[in-house]
Amino acid sequence: MVRLRDVLAQRVVKLVKEEEIDFGIGTMKMSDPDIQFTPLFTDHLGVIFPAGHPVERRRIITLKHLAAYPLILMDPETSVRDLVDRAFEEIGEVAVPAFEALYMSTAVAMAQAGLGLTIQPSSGMELARSRSLKFRTIRHQGLTRQIGVIRSTRRSLSPSADIFIKMLSTVCKTLNS
Repeated sequence: MVRLRDVLAQRVVKLVKEEEIDFGIGTMKMSDPDIQFTPLFTDHLGVIFPAGHPVERRRIITLKHLAAYPLILMDPETSVRDLVDRAFEEIGEVAVPAFEALYMSTAVAMAQAGLGLTIQPSSGMELARSRSLKFRTIRHQGLTRQIGVIRSTRRSLSPSADIFIKMLSTVCKTLNS
């Protein structure tokens, strides 16, 4: 039986450690001797905005540019928000959200409704696939993260889980090349 659970990044590690799930896919903030993290791809954050918005005319988009507009940011407990907050701190700014969302789809829908701009990972770009929304990367080195397989070092995976991870790794390598 396959069961898929959609949870925040820090919860994935907890679920793996408690053996409630066999493995997870997500990000890791710090190393843990009980967890094996195998990177799949690098995810770059960018801004999603309505077509015709003034940022669309900019050749290069920076965090300083975005700070002038209402921002729809992810919940403070998400890995995306952690990256965004740290990146703003690096430039001496504070990311002040006009709105906060727990799910990317909510933030993207709010941007589509014209409520502001949202900073999201490129892996979530599919949510913005519409003529009314645009996605552009933000020029800032700190807005990248590794997405990978999170599994326990204390137990082995079932043969089917192992095959799934190998297939996923192959697909990610193909897409990244």
